[in-house]
Amino acid sequence: MKSPIYYVIVVTGVVFAYNLVMFGVTIVDHGISKGLSKWEAAALLSCYGAGDFVGRICSGILSDKKICNRRDIMAVGFLATSGALVGVIYASSMVLLGAASVVFGLTSGSIMILFSVLLVEYFGLKKLPMAIGFHCLVNGLATLPRPFLIGRFTVPGPPFSGH
Repeated sequence: MKSPIYYVIVVTGVVFAYNLVMFGVTIVDHGISKGLSKWEAAALLSCYGAGDFVGRICSGILSDKKICNRRDIMAVGFLATSGALVGVIYASSMVLLGAASVVFGLTSGSIMILFSVLLVEYFGLKKLPMAIGFHCLVNGLATLPRPFLIGRFTVPGPPFSGH
């Protein structure tokens, strides 16, 4: 666990987990603030779920059949996740918000399923319990300020302006 790549994986995992939870908690309110009905805004979670399902299956197939390298899948996944989050900011219709939610789900599913596989690839099965344990500890500690952040961005007022 003294390898620098381990800390890169842990920090990346913490940031990823934050984005994942914050997306699920705020996307419905964000959709409503963009003019969607409550049902349309709630459907954004289904769009995310469908993408997540496909991402989990396809990333495993792509990496197991050696069509793509796991690191490449994760790198492209993080890039596409960033693009999806930017898309959510600028999208104002159900179609665009739904597409961004599907892409976010697709890439999150791809990334999530490969985290433990990547840890095994770098550190082996023998060190996996300690690697995952420490990763989960750091991730858990990092979630302590999350309720404050969620409250900060979901309180009544100008939508998602941060004021």
